[in-house]
Amino acid sequence: MLRIDYRPQLTDPGLLEQVWQMLCDYDTAFVPPLSGRRDTSQSDLLHPGADPKPTAYFQALRQQSFLLAMDGDTVAGFFSFTPGRRVEALGGRTVCYVSTIIVRREYRGRQLTRRFYERLLALPDITDPAFATRTWSTNTAHLKVLDRMGFTLCRREPGARGGGVDTVYYCKEKGPRSDSMEG
Repeated sequence: MLRIDYRPQLTDPGLLEQVWQMLCDYDTAFVPPLSGRRDTSQSDLLHPGADPKPTAYFQALRQQSFLLAMDGDTVAGFFSFTPGRRVEALGGRTVCYVSTIIVRREYRGRQLTRRFYERLLALPDITDPAFATRTWSTNTAHLKVLDRMGFTLCRREPGARGGGVDTVYYCKEKGPRSDSMEG
């Protein structure tokens, strides 16, 4: 059984190496590729950088929190996020912002993305009033998970990724905790 580990900071060299390798392996699965991005929050996605590897993206990613799907010592997938992030595209709203999700091909079909989101939504130290993520309009697998998890489209930037591909932002308001003392 795969376990989901929460890492507020990812400092373990072996785990960092596995995350780096996954970024390299799945670089071109992203629209646009991660290697063309300066960081995880870059808004201008139509003017890629020249680095053949996702080096700048990885450096920015290292500043985030992680959920890791672990199969023994192997990272089967990861989910990175930043609590307390101000997102200009959302009117400067502060949210817990999900930036990157990668699941190794051999572990797909096990609902890891859904499990990552469920774990994030249940973390007690996240105090932001909402969660948000950004993806591309043709990323149907991710969009289905977001819909099932109750996220709603909160912004669309038509053609922002080129070739008729839109950038889409999805948000979910934080619900009341089941252990609250409201009455």
